[in-house]
Amino acid sequence: MSHSYWQRGLGPYHGRVIDAETKRPIAGAAVLAVWWERSPGIVNVNISYYDAQETLTDVDGNYTIPGIVITSIDPNVTIEPKFTIYKPRYKALRQSTLKPLPQPPGTPDKYRIQYPFHEEGGHTVVKLAPLKTPKERMDNVSGILPITCRPGDISQFCVPHEKYPNLLKLVNEEELALGLGPSGPVKRSKP
Repeated sequence: MSHSYWQRGLGPYHGRVIDAETKRPIAGAAVLAVWWERSPGIVNVNISYYDAQETLTDVDGNYTIPGIVITSIDPNVTIEPKFTIYKPRYKALRQSTLKPLPQPPGTPDKYRIQYPFHEEGGHTVVKLAPLKTPKERMDNVSGILPITCRPGDISQFCVPHEKYPNLLKLVNEEELALGLGPSGPVKRSKP
């Protein structure tokens, strides 16, 4: 039996992270892209981890995620990245596609969805809002890490912690600054 394979590249992804209030660049923010594979199931869509890449923003707040090449024999499979962007003392962007949903023309401003990102010159500009209180910072750091694979894990939702060392380091630093114990590579959150 002959199978028809398809292959395509996803990426690269270029962007810039800025302070939502001052519009200044945020250097040293962790940018994590996790690609999730979605395939049709009998009742529900099956979702599983495919790959992940991470980087830090530079002094100008810029980042590049190189992207991946996917190969599949199933034309019904979709693979799409979700982005998490985190810097201590800023409200994190969590598991976002970085694509605004279309809003019907004429939607009143009070009903329009306000996204913390927009496109500018082919790059995604992400605005992170500064957090003012320790409570806001604690709430923000909680559950930011992906579900981590441990030896013997077979969960389709786990992401190897080796894929996000910068995010893990920043989360641990923030937790220690807040008087909490560091998460290490075992803290879990759903995708």
